[in-house]
Amino acid sequence: MASLQKLTGLQRVGEVSVYAADSLVRRATQLQKTKDANQNHVAINAVLAEKLSLQAGDRVKFTQASLSDTGKLKIDNALADDCVWLPAAQIIGMNMSETFAPIELEKA
Repeated sequence: MASLQKLTGLQRVGEVSVYAADSLVRRATQLQKTKDANQNHVAINAVLAEKLSLQAGDRVKFTQASLSDTGKLKIDNALADDCVWLPAAQIIGMNMSETFAPIELEKA
């Protein structure tokens, strides 16, 4: 039986939006105008925001595997503690590393 490795620090969690999944929906103008299509932001829960002294609307810098970028922060209490939601297949997360991996976050 394999042993589990304990993770420390912040973890990136992300997904490919339903409106970014394939070329047909990416080119569907009306779908791209919906609020579900615009996911170019970083999200954390209120507990982590307080721990990092961040507020909704702040510009934050995120770093993963020596790659950094910035984005607007949203608060989403559906996220687990110490998780940073950064979508894949969106402009904000395209140049980053793995979708589920360690990440650093700070005020920009």
